[in-house]
Amino acid sequence: MLKGNTKLLGGLILVIIAFYILHKSLFSFWEINTETFRYSLEKLYLFFSVFSVIIAFILIKIRTKDIDLVGNSFLLLTTIKMIVCYIIGSSILKGTTPESFIEKWNFFALFIVFLITETIVTIILLNKED
Repeated sequence: MLKGNTKLLGGLILVIIAFYILHKSLFSFWEINTETFRYSLEKLYLFFSVFSVIIAFILIKIRTKDIDLVGNSFLLLTTIKMIVCYIIGSSILKGTTPESFIEKWNFFALFIVFLITETIVTIILLNKED
């Protein structure tokens, strides 16, 4: 059981690293200046990555105790994450410069990408055979 969960968390981290490399490459290719962003790309990826790994770890622990609670726990943890993201992202949402437009979409895209990866991890946990 531990080996499968370690593979799941390791796979999650590898996917996050791949997304970061792709994201950084796209910004470099399109020559988007991220120096004016309130939060650097690295800080955002660190924030979302830590949240995703914590959510995955908690869901793994919950699954070992009662698989029926995994879905509701995912919804609760995602709601908490959304509230924290809104609090952190509210300063980004108030920006009115052309750079802030890109930063808003960047923050939203990261939120969605990490939400999708967390959903996939949850689906894998729910469909996993003991």
